[in-house]
Amino acid sequence: MTNVLMYINYGIILYFLIMAIGYTILLCASFPIVIRRFEETAYGNVADLVGAEQILPVSVIIPAYNEEHRILNAVYSVLKSDYKNVQIIISCDGPTDNTLKLLIETFNLYEIPMMLKSHIETASVRRYLTSTDYPNITVIDKENGHVADAVNAGLNICRTPIYMTVDADTVLKPKAISRLLFTYLSTPGCVLVSGAVYVLNGNELSLGQFVREPRVSTQSLTVFQCNEYLSSFIFGRSGWNLFGGALCYPGAFMMLDTRAVIAAGGYDRGNFSHDAEITLKLHMYMRDHHRRYKICYNPSAIAWTEVPSRFKALWRQRNAWQRGLLYSFFKHRRFSLFYRYGMVGLFSFPFYVWVEILGPVVEFIAYMLAIVEYFGGVVDGYFVLLCLGISWGYFVFLMIASMLLNLLTSNIYRRKMDVFRLFLFAVLNPLGFRQFVVLSNVSGTIQYLWNRLRGKKL
Repeated sequence: MTNVLMYINYGIILYFLIMAIGYTILLCASFPIVIRRFEETAYGNVADLVGAEQILPVSVIIPAYNEEHRILNAVYSVLKSDYKNVQIIISCDGPTDNTLKLLIETFNLYEIPMMLKSHIETASVRRYLTSTDYPNITVIDKENGHVADAVNAGLNICRTPIYMTVDADTVLKPKAISRLLFTYLSTPGCVLVSGAVYVLNGNELSLGQFVREPRVSTQSLTVFQCNEYLSSFIFGRSGWNLFGGALCYPGAFMMLDTRAVIAAGGYDRGNFSHDAEITLKLHMYMRDHHRRYKICYNPSAIAWTEVPSRFKALWRQRNAWQRGLLYSFFKHRRFSLFYRYGMVGLFSFPFYVWVEILGPVVEFIAYMLAIVEYFGGVVDGYFVLLCLGISWGYFVFLMIASMLLNLLTSNIYRRKMDVFRLFLFAVLNPLGFRQFVVLSNVSGTIQYLWNRLRGKKL
């Protein structure tokens, strides 16, 4: 029995070693990409040329359920963008609060006839409305079908070659659209480009704009998530550019090719992780049809979004994300045929499945095994502490490296107290918060497998 446990230990150590090598490669690959993007915007102002010329019309689809307290900031942040050639489509997904009423009163909406051939099946649409004050605003009043269904309804009336998805609790920086569009137009074959997303909690807004410079929330749970978002977007997504693009980008802030998404079948209705689903679907569709394409990330295009402020809400969010990711990746398991899908199948897909999705399960097993072995006398406490210390130090290193890269480039958080708080919580992250996230992901994995055994989708 002891030998079996030791072999399991060696397997877990090898797993974490491979994971560390993968993350280190992504970190190293991200540095030149992030710095080059910020040099373009800081010194060349190349993205500003796109904004000045207003080259192409862009649709911005905002799915909204019960968002009466946040929807106006999202809409006004788009209206105040430096890129004015935008069509705003707000897809009201059967809200039960005053979201629709607020939009009607604020923007003086009136009903319009709409004759169209739907590309994608969605829940029933009751009516279409447009604004007297802002002719570029269209609102869809539809029955509830969840976020992906709301985006599909927006796609059905989208008449521009490019569209964006922006969550109703997200606000854009004025140059965000221009910078995404610059990357899209300057990258041959680009079908998707995303930007960096930072945590909005703790900041005061007025009609979609910050009342004062961005700052880090004083709430502990939010600061932990600030560090997560920094490490995820600063080096996580940037590094994947070297390997053909990441397999998951935030639906809160991404720009996509309209024809490619419609040809791929649109969003999977009911999938909690619709952003990962559409990214995977585009990768697979373009490769199956032998088309040259790029999926990109521009860290200098910035948006801000709200994150859960309570542990219960965070648990539900991570549980739902995990189930959605598992469904999406098992659905597209053909990517494991790496000889057909190139670098995405050879490196990206296996890494996402075994590290990003199943990593929390392996980490949970490691924690449980360490407890059993310690109290069973199989290993001594020094060995357990050594392993935990090494893993703690490496994850802290990744977060601090991300923060340093942020300070060298975008420098989002300028207050010394904010920087100190981020460094402090980066050190504290693996001492409780990380374990909470691991548990929520493990619960999502178990729930997904149990639901699948009972014939449920997620």
